[in-house]
Amino acid sequence: MIEIIRKIFIDSGFQIDNQIVRSNEYYQAFFSKRIRRDKFDFYLTMAIKEEKLELKQLERIFDDILDEILYTQEYPGVDKNLSLLLVVERKVIQYTDEFNRKIYDFEEDPFHFKKYMLPFTIEQSNILKGKLNSEENIIKQLDTMITNKQLFSSFKEDRDIGESANAKLYDLISKIYIKLPFLKLVVNKEELPNISKEIESEITAEDKNIVNKILEMRDEDIEWNEILNVLEVNMDGL
Repeated sequence: MIEIIRKIFIDSGFQIDNQIVRSNEYYQAFFSKRIRRDKFDFYLTMAIKEEKLELKQLERIFDDILDEILYTQEYPGVDKNLSLLLVVERKVIQYTDEFNRKIYDFEEDPFHFKKYMLPFTIEQSNILKGKLNSEENIIKQLDTMITNKQLFSSFKEDRDIGESANAKLYDLISKIYIKLPFLKLVVNKEELPNISKEIESEITAEDKNIVNKILEMRDEDIEWNEILNVLEVNMDGL
């Protein structure tokens, strides 16, 4: 999964810094940066399995890597513009109360930098890999998937995300867009119908004549009797 995330960063204009890449039995990590004239984006991405997800231990690792980032990067304010993406491999999609608390404790921690946790399962990762073409831009492919009405319907109908492969796929892609705020969803703008013309087409010629007569009345001079007269309502007969 971390390779998919790496490709997302690269296709989004980020540069992977080879000075800060980690891989061991506990976690994998890489540092990426995107430098623009008016904005700096820095991300530390780390992948870990849920059973090794101990936030206190991770905090010590973050501090060590952050010290190295600050030492090797020549850009000012790296620590103030740094975000952390924690990619967590899980065995099940459904969240437990304990896992929800871990997400909250991790993302809502006010210290250091912005933090995002992206959970996934191996099955979800394999489904996504099977849909991706390595020769094409991954962002365009993800845009196509997340705007796919059939995938969304499967996700919406399979509330427990336990049966449908499409639901599992859409669940993962939607989380990617939520946890990586630099991804901007491109929505195809469909031509909206002209509501006034549709309403007008439903009105009969006789009713249209009545509506026009009422609209022609001056607001300050309108009286209830005049409207009843236009509508040909006889109050004496009621």
